[in-house]
Amino acid sequence: FGVSEKGVSVTNGIEVLSFDEIRLGLESPSELMIRSEDALRCSPFDAEECDKLGPRWAGLAVTQQLVDLRSGKSQEKVVSIPAAYKAGITIFARKGSAEAADLQSCPELPLKKGSAE
Repeated sequence: FGVSEKGVSVTNGIEVLSFDEIRLGLESPSELMIRSEDALRCSPFDAEECDKLGPRWAGLAVTQQLVDLRSGKSQEKVVSIPAAYKAGITIFARKGSAEAADLQSCPELPLKKGSAE
């Protein structure tokens, strides 16, 4: 696994993605798409409480999405809710290699505390 002219090898699913596909994933909003039928089967179904869970829930109008689905006003296949993750990648190189030196000298790739080498 690694990087080649074909793209970036990833392990979740196992495939090679182009650099544009990787960028899209890294820049996408942190949202989960829940299948509508799964959302409608929640018990208890308390759509009115969803937007009270925080500003991100209200911003996505989760309550309205669910109310519209239940009433038949919407036929959307998914309900978007906020997710608690940030997309990212891990970059590494063998200690003492030219690649490690290149990575350590990149100001846009700050080292995490405790990883000075």
